[in-house]
Amino acid sequence: MTLDLHVPKGWQMCTTRELEMIAEEMIRAQMMASLSRFHPFDWVEIKTRLFFRFAGVEVLGSAQPSGSDLDIASRSDASQGSDPSNTSGNESLDIRTKEQNNSAQQLGSGPDRASASDAQSAPDPQSQSAPDPYTAPDPQSQSVSDPQSFRCRKGDVEFELQTWQVHSFLDQLKWLDATDAKGRPLPMPKLMWPYPERLWRLRWKRWMPEKDYYRPGELLDGLSWAQYRLANDWMEIYTNAANGLIAEQEKHAKANPERIRSLAEQQENARLEVLAQLFYVSDPAEPSKVKSAPRRLLRKITEVEWQVIMFWWSSMMQYLKGQYPKCFKSSDKNPRSRSKQQPLPIELYTRSMATLQKYLGGLTEDEINAQTAHAILRHLNDMAVEAEEMEKIRRKHK
Repeated sequence: MTLDLHVPKGWQMCTTRELEMIAEEMIRAQMMASLSRFHPFDWVEIKTRLFFRFAGVEVLGSAQPSGSDLDIASRSDASQGSDPSNTSGNESLDIRTKEQNNSAQQLGSGPDRASASDAQSAPDPQSQSAPDPYTAPDPQSQSVSDPQSFRCRKGDVEFELQTWQVHSFLDQLKWLDATDAKGRPLPMPKLMWPYPERLWRLRWKRWMPEKDYYRPGELLDGLSWAQYRLANDWMEIYTNAANGLIAEQEKHAKANPERIRSLAEQQENARLEVLAQLFYVSDPAEPSKVKSAPRRLLRKITEVEWQVIMFWWSSMMQYLKGQYPKCFKSSDKNPRSRSKQQPLPIELYTRSMATLQKYLGGLTEDEINAQTAHAILRHLNDMAVEAEEMEKIRRKHK
């Protein structure tokens, strides 16, 4: 028996549905962590669950750990010369019976294939039953990383897998929580807008026809400077409220219910404000003026869809940092030497607006806000470059 189990090799290779799967598992893990201190947020468990979901494998239940009758090997579709029309960028995992592998070439002989038994020697089987990998393990029982066997099904084919075999291939999903040499999460790669057709076509009332609301163009094309600035400010407020809410919930019995309620309200309000900048209509009489979608419609966007939109927003911020590095450059790399009193967003806005009006030949505030975010960021980046050049000249003649 041979089965091909495909999993995406990176964020950019994920379909919208696969991004939603990631969001669902992250939300679930965070919810479990907030309910019990014995169940912390665990990327290994998330990746284990996603492995089965990505591969389309149904876990039927635990089996007696008598040793798996299957060997698993990883291979890249492109490097193995498989169907050239497959451009999904997914990783293929072969499942074969041991009898087949004994008569075939040894799995570890190829540079791009590794046997599960080579990655980790099979541990001695245990007699007790195994927990479902779709269910969090009890803190008093064995963890899901212990050697256990599971009966699985893909299509009409049923087979047995041991947990150590699955975990030996979780490296295929290392991009989910990859970090740099200093342990910091790697930047999100550039993602396209995940909902090209369905999310922004919202109905005002049941008896009214559907109304099309604009949504962000690819790479934020068409988003005005005012919309970008407000969305960015509200996203920061949302992030701070979300982090505070998680920290408060992790106190469990010592958590303050009133503070949890307040932070949850701040988080929801900020979420709706961000979405209000992303879904809008233009006034036919004055195209520069936009009207945001009403909150009653924005609330229809689910938590999972919002999480996927945040994946996209994070990737767009990384893209903008690459395009306009001077706009996102920290003025002081040492946080200890920064002033404890940081300027408020309105102060930063007033300063930048006054500078832009002077730089752009006396344009009004409304005219500047109506320009695209890319145009203003480009101006700000050029202003920063000119300021650095002037500073170099000043120091040279000092």
